[in-house]
Amino acid sequence: MPRRKAPRARPAKRPSAPKRPSKAERKGKPAARRAAKAARAPKRAPTKAKPARKSARKAKASKAPAKRASPAPKGVKVRRPAVHKPAEDALGLPEFEVRMASSSAVAAASPMAVAAKVATVQASSAPALAATGLTYAQTGVDIQREDKAIEALAGMVNFSRAGFGAPMGRIGHFAGLVDFGPEHALVLCTDGVGSKIEIANALRKWDTVGIDCMAMNVNDALCVGAEPLAFVDYLAVEDPDPELTRQVGVGLNEGARQSNCSLIGGETASLPGIVKGFDLAGTCLAYVKKSAIVDGSKIAPGDILIGLASTGIHSNGYSLARKCFERANHAYTAPWPWAEDAAYKGQRVGDVLLEPTRIYVREVLALLKSGIPVHGLSHITGSGLRKLRRINQGVAYHVTKPLPVHPVFARVQELGAIADAEMYKTFNMGMGFVVVVPAAAAKKALAFLRSQVAYEVKVVGEVRAGKGVHHPVGGVH
Repeated sequence: MPRRKAPRARPAKRPSAPKRPSKAERKGKPAARRAAKAARAPKRAPTKAKPARKSARKAKASKAPAKRASPAPKGVKVRRPAVHKPAEDALGLPEFEVRMASSSAVAAASPMAVAAKVATVQASSAPALAATGLTYAQTGVDIQREDKAIEALAGMVNFSRAGFGAPMGRIGHFAGLVDFGPEHALVLCTDGVGSKIEIANALRKWDTVGIDCMAMNVNDALCVGAEPLAFVDYLAVEDPDPELTRQVGVGLNEGARQSNCSLIGGETASLPGIVKGFDLAGTCLAYVKKSAIVDGSKIAPGDILIGLASTGIHSNGYSLARKCFERANHAYTAPWPWAEDAAYKGQRVGDVLLEPTRIYVREVLALLKSGIPVHGLSHITGSGLRKLRRINQGVAYHVTKPLPVHPVFARVQELGAIADAEMYKTFNMGMGFVVVVPAAAAKKALAFLRSQVAYEVKVVGEVRAGKGVHHPVGGVH
């Protein structure tokens, strides 16, 4: 049996030497280890503090410029606008308060005040509906806000192609023009059916909304004197129902026939997470000779306004119209409840509201090709009579002898207790299109249009010096 060596004597512990931590202490929590180490450390007399190198390094680093999280690619020069700091301290706001609601007070000083005002936190996301006197804005469609939104978008578009294919005219007319050689210009416009689709869904009757889609586009192209050539549609669906798409196709084909415009393709997108039901829009391609462009610049005091009747509500104002009928508990599948409205006898509420938008292409193109001078063309859609200002804002349009108002408009106004001015700035009120001609050609133009159609066409007013649209019932817009 081997011998064991005797243990060697250990030197006495120095009073100032720290005790080595035990295994249990080393395995303990960091805080416990630090506390144990502090208890074992010998107490030293206070000495003069030396500057810490680490803090010096931190101070030096804090003076260095901060790095950008996403630097621009090599060779790309980034221009940043000057940061504007309005003197908001004068407003008495708490130091750390979100200051979105202060934009009105600093509007004169801040170039971003308008954007801040749009983003101001509201108590509710939508205005409460009044018991009476509905407005378009209360149903979620604010025309003036839309105008500002369009202006904001257009203000950001500053690139344009030069030479062949360069844009002609201005953004904001009914359609855009593109240079297409020495003699011609191409015309593009896009639009959709809107919330009229909700009524089609209620009836499961979708065979007319394609007409509306075509009409909203080809009538807009017509406003610069252009002839529609081709059309593409965009159908976004929650569920690709073959019966729905078949019926939509029926309407698109009928609209193409009425406007002599080929449907050459389109896009169908299934978007269940974005779209509820479906949405239908499209884009029209048209052409016009440069010498025949009608842009409204020739409109002058003394010109005559000729109104072409609409078929009904057409494709605008349905958020307000639907709210009126729904609030009165008139189901779209129920018979039209007013027996005195003979024009709607035997129809359901939804059938009356789904009456397709009239397409004015054939008669207006015939007028343009007849040689009778035409100074302006306006499609009366959303915002009603205010659409006249779109063709020339430097004159006043006085509608002194308006076309008869369809009974459906009277029922909408009655159900919603809507003011006259609100009706005329929301709906077409019986007039779907306006032709502006010089006074000397008015009688001839009126006779020609009447020879082309079976619906009512009449002189509705004149152009005078001033601004805005003036109507004896609808007021000034």
